[in-house]
Amino acid sequence: MGCAFRDRSFCPKPKPSSPVSDSALQILLLQIVLGLAGLVVAGYGLVSSASELASRLGMSPIMIGLTIVALGTSLPELLVSILDNLNPNTSGTLAIGNVVGSNIANIGLILGLGSLIAALPIQRRLLTREYPAMLLVSVVLVAFSIDGTVMPWEGAILLAGLAIFMTYSIAFGRAHPEAVESADDSDFWQRFGRWGLTAVLVVLGFSLVGMPLSADALVNGAGGLARLFGISELFIGLSIVAIGTSLPELATTLIAIRQGEREIAVGNLVGSNMLNILAIVGITSVVKPMPAPVSMLAFDYPIMLLSSALPFLVVWWTGFQARRSVGIPLVCLYAVFCWSVVLNATGRWHWPPEGLPLFEALARLADGI
Repeated sequence: MGCAFRDRSFCPKPKPSSPVSDSALQILLLQIVLGLAGLVVAGYGLVSSASELASRLGMSPIMIGLTIVALGTSLPELLVSILDNLNPNTSGTLAIGNVVGSNIANIGLILGLGSLIAALPIQRRLLTREYPAMLLVSVVLVAFSIDGTVMPWEGAILLAGLAIFMTYSIAFGRAHPEAVESADDSDFWQRFGRWGLTAVLVVLGFSLVGMPLSADALVNGAGGLARLFGISELFIGLSIVAIGTSLPELATTLIAIRQGEREIAVGNLVGSNMLNILAIVGITSVVKPMPAPVSMLAFDYPIMLLSSALPFLVVWWTGFQARRSVGIPLVCLYAVFCWSVVLNATGRWHWPPEGLPLFEALARLADGI
């Protein structure tokens, strides 16, 4: 069966004629695993050491949480996206797949699992301000992707939105310091005694070197795996890379639930999704036009919008808490998304099907832009 869209980066590709080499497969999988692990470790080291250094230089904990912690946790995804977009040996679709897949995982998987473990209170302010803003930003991303590419001028608009979002976050954080996540690891660094500053600088240096190396290993491993099996790099971004780069958010959410800081958990996920679009897509597309396959309009983007809107609607009508009534449909939706992505990538099931007027209209629209 053929593809209904002009952009065929997500359509099933022919199987390679030569057999898959076990050694090549092991090397590529090792690259991906080490790349993801390196990003997680270096990312945490960067946030922790930079926060401690900023604290020693006199920066307030609130500003550290709103700047270093907020932006630092998105730095791994940013490096992966930029390197993939600039890599001449890849299609560049790993970047948009990572962003969309991470946003779906943050809400569908992490918020879903979190609300199954415990009822997560959601402030009215979050539902009336930040959450609608996240939905709006998601719709803007879909609109910018309708022609198959996020252009630099569109990225500049997203960066302007990032500036507005950060300004609002700083103003709100100063007024409500209890709602700001911090990276208070001062007890850990005090163990080094008079060598504390040296330890901070060493960890910071290794993290700054390790993050781009890990991101490069992940991009090369993912691209090589896609070429080896004849599958789309978009599939790798939507699945393996997206889940891997969402692990810090999962850990943060579980820790917040365990420590009784459940209100912060939902806010962190909403903020992460906004930063994924405003910062990662914004910066990556400004550096170079960012491929965004039109085929994503048929399934991936609708799932992202649905997973984002579903908890908003349910929580609004059932009370300001994310309970199992939210968690069960979110986890089921994420499971359906993962299963469909795998089937689509392996050619066992293809979406969108040919002959449906809606998808034919989208294809003609994309071809005419």
